Amino acid sequence: MQQNQSYTKIKCLFKGYAGKVYLIERRSENDPPNKKHTPLVLKRYYRKPSDPQDHTQLNEYKFLSTLHHPNIISFIDAFTEKFEYKKCLCLTMEYMAPLHELLHSINDKQLYIFKELCQALNYLHNQNILHRDIKPSNIFVTAEGQVKLGDFGISTQMRDFMTPQTCTKNYRAPELFFGLKEYDASIDIWSLGCTLVELFTGKILFDGRSEIEIMSQIAELLGSFNESNWEGVSSLPMYLEFVNEKQPKLPKVLSQLPKNIQPLVDHMLRMNPKERPNIKQVLEHLNEMDIQDCSTQLASIAQNAMSASNKIKFQQVI
Repeated sequence: MQQNQSYTKIKCLFKGYAGKVYLIERRSENDPPNKKHTPLVLKRYYRKPSDPQDHTQLNEYKFLSTLHHPNIISFIDAFTEKFEYKKCLCLTMEYMAPLHELLHSINDKQLYIFKELCQALNYLHNQNILHRDIKPSNIFVTAEGQVKLGDFGISTQMRDFMTPQTCTKNYRAPELFFGLKEYDASIDIWSLGCTLVELFTGKILFDGRSEIEIMSQIAELLGSFNESNWEGVSSLPMYLEFVNEKQPKLPKVLSQLPKNIQPLVDHMLRMNPKERPNIKQVLEHLNEMDIQDCSTQLASIAQNAMSASNKIKFQQVI
């Protein structure tokens, strides 16, 4: 942190197992008393003994310091500090509105948001980077109406063997539940498909509380998990047969979406990862549509959301 600056807490936005996210202001010693400050966000990670000693080794820092794309968030400052007798790793970045808080305000803007998100994912996949946690709460809209993908805490460079215990379970691809370690970018495509449905319905597609419940919901949507529906599935390390004797619910879900994206969602949510499109194919489908620029309208929506969140302030130096 620069020595002539301090960060002042406004409110806690989120508390997770790894730390907290704060709405903050950055102040300088030379600021006049009545100066208006731009709100920022601080992500404070509680450092475990096994974690890196400094912020330059933090997974999210390593990605954000090398990724440069208009649809990917960038950090402003990074530092290590002591807090409540613990050593913490901190990142500060611009304050943006989380997409999951805007879902009921984005009518007719979903495809624009989705295309911007796909641009970010295309940039990552071109560099063999898996995001591994795509969901509306990790997508943001700036005060200028720009859509940005964030939270790279569990992202990884693609390699031969990776942990299947990744991605928020409601957006997790079925092959990960079955313990596949040699997966690829198709896991992000599955999460992307779940997110696209949620953009239009305003509801989480698979809202189960447990992994078993979510897998049962996937079977209800797509059909039984067996060799006839997914060749090779029974050989996966943690395979369990989920039987659905009723008609799959996918047609009913697709009927809630615009007709021009129903085939796309159908392909993105394929049980077998080999049958899902890659991100370039998704963008090709979107490029065939007449998707209007909605950044001006999104800017207004995001500003209203951020203004409402910023109403209650209290001063406490971090």
